Amino acid sequence: MKRILRNIALALVTGYIFFFFGERVFWSFPHPGDSVVSNLGGWLLYSFGAYATLMVIEYFRARMWWSAFLVAAFFGWLIEGVVAMTFFGAEGLPFPITVSWTGLAWHGLIGVFLGWYLMLEALSKSQYKKITLASIALGIFWGVWSLAWALETPSISVTPDIYLLHGLLTTLLLCVSYYIFFRLKPAEFKSSRWERIIIALAIVAFFGFVTIPFIGLLSLVLPVFFGGLYLALKRNKKDESKLSFLSSFSESPKVRIYPLLLLAPIIAALIYNAGPTLRTNFVILIITTALGFIFLGMSLYKVFRRSS
Repeated sequence: MKRILRNIALALVTGYIFFFFGERVFWSFPHPGDSVVSNLGGWLLYSFGAYATLMVIEYFRARMWWSAFLVAAFFGWLIEGVVAMTFFGAEGLPFPITVSWTGLAWHGLIGVFLGWYLMLEALSKSQYKKITLASIALGIFWGVWSLAWALETPSISVTPDIYLLHGLLTTLLLCVSYYIFFRLKPAEFKSSRWERIIIALAIVAFFGFVTIPFIGLLSLVLPVFFGGLYLALKRNKKDESKLSFLSSFSESPKVRIYPLLLLAPIIAALIYNAGPTLRTNFVILIITTALGFIFLGMSLYKVFRRSS
């Protein structure tokens, strides 16, 4: 019971990290319809996905960056394929472009791979320079992405003080989540066969009773993509003699490194307040969508090339 409770707690803090990048940075600031209840529901959904992702990391011994991105792809397609269903086309973007946007491009690349995997590595080694540069880069990205919301129909915007308050509050919770993550000793994460079965059955049930009836025959391509990830991660497990990258997070970083992350919302607010209204979302969409496909291809190549 103690192990399961720690697993749940680890999934909750990991879920918030994914939720921060996947929702709060994506939406940039409070939007109409935002509420405590909707954000709580979103966090719990992301935490469920995080639990499944942690199990995949542990079971397949994902350790190197290419296997980490394959795990990131799993989470992205779980959220955008099974649940949100934008994997099959959304907002004028046809399939297969939506294979990458937003599952790979945003959740996989920005949220899991950069915001979680690489950020955890830098934090675990208390690399002040890397964290500072990462915070500045996140702030610039966040602020530039925000500039396009005013061009939506109807226009969506907030006052500078609300923007900054939202950024500081959500980033402070991000700092707390990183801190708790290390305190929960992720190196000791272990999942039982029954935990994996329950999580898998929940995903399959939702896909069978919700996704397939809503999307139709096109939904059947998603198991093919998941099957490809399974084969690649299985090959990685066969060739990986060491434990997953979770085993490297055995020591907590220095507490004084976390305030550096608050640079991100401050820089984002400055850009949002002073910047012009631009269609930055299309530029970022094109770049990150391409990077999502490139990283997926490189990761698959690395796994199978290593095996050969």
